[in-house]
Formats: sequence, C-alpha cells, structure tokens
Amino acid sequence: MHWRQIQPLGRTQLAGDDCNICVVDKCVYMFIGQFVVTDEIEELPMQVLDTETMRLSPLTAEEEVENRDIPVTRSGHSASVVRDEIYIFGGVMKTSSGIDLLDNLEIFNTTRRVWRSPFVTGTQPEEREGHSAAVVGSLIYIFGGRGICGEGGCRSLGDLHVLEVSCRCMHTESRERLRAAAFQMMHAWEQHQKAEK
Repeated sequence: MHWRQIQPLGRTQLAGDDCNICVVDKCVYMFIGQFVVTDEIEELPMQVLDTETMRLSPLTAEEEVENRDIPVTRSGHSASVVRDEIYIFGGVMKTSSGIDLLDNLEIFNTTRRVWRSPFVTGTQPEEREGHSAAVVGSLIYIFGGRGICGEGGCRSLGDLHVLEVSCRCMHTESRERLRAAAFQMMHAWEQHQKAEK
C-alpha cells in the first residue's frame, strides 16, 4: 500500500475548517467547514469528486436554484451516509458576536442532488459540535460533543441519541441501557478471547 497525490480536474474551492468526507457509490462528497468568521448567512460549500473521471465539481447553477434548503456554513458537524443520502447534523457557526451551536438535521440526496430539512419527531438532541456519528443499518447514532458554552467554557456531552432513518424519529438512550450494552459487549469480547486460546 502506498500514497499518491492526484490532481483532480475541475474547479476547486478553498480549504475549510472541519471538512467532512462521505463516499457514496463511486463519488466522494466533501462538505467544507466554515473557514472564516462571518455575519453573513452563507451556504455550506460542497464538492463532489467522481473517482472514475477524477473530476471535482460543486453543485451546478441549475442545482443551486433547485436547492432552496442548502444548509448554512458550519464546522464541527457530523456527516453520515445511509443508502444514497447524506445526513448532516449539528455543528457550529462562527460569527463576530460569538458562536452559534446548531441542532438541526439536513439531508442531501446524492441521486437527485437536492437538500432538504426534514421534520424529526421524538427527543431532539441539544445543540452541539465536535460530536461523533456512526451508522448501523438504517440507524444513526450521535454521541457526545461540546454543548452550549458559558463562562466556565463549553460543556462536554456524554449522551447518545439514535435517529431512525425510516421514520425520521429520534430517541435518547438511557445510561442504564448504555451500561448494560457495554457490559454485554465486554462479556462477548471475553468469551471471544477465551475461545481463541
């Protein structure tokens, strides 16, 4: 295995902060995080690299007109792939008056190349940035991150939320269920280790 540098064809954008990358089929989708502090509402820059043609491209002008729901620029958000859709959650928008943490969910459909802001039922996670997200089947697990900041700094979060993609519903996992799941995983790992000896 070795690394090699490629020079993609097409127009590139400036590097940003906290860039997220997702792979769907043979395309790499890059969501370029906020690069500068701004008081203007800007759209989240996105570029697509087609790995067959090695062409890099943003949304076309026609696609931008179709996309009235392009999310605002942000950093510290998560990006998760379920089938042909990319789910962007949370993040932080930097302004001259401080930071605005976000708690919204945005979905990009890679087949139709359109954004939408869905209505989500259930318990909405609080605003956060720097969290983790993992996909298991059609469930997106959102864990931790940093919450609302005060005089003592930003609050670290240790909660776990689950988004069920099929019904667009969110729920919170209790600490008791998390402890039980962790215990089961540790027990299964110990049994696996014994079986290998």
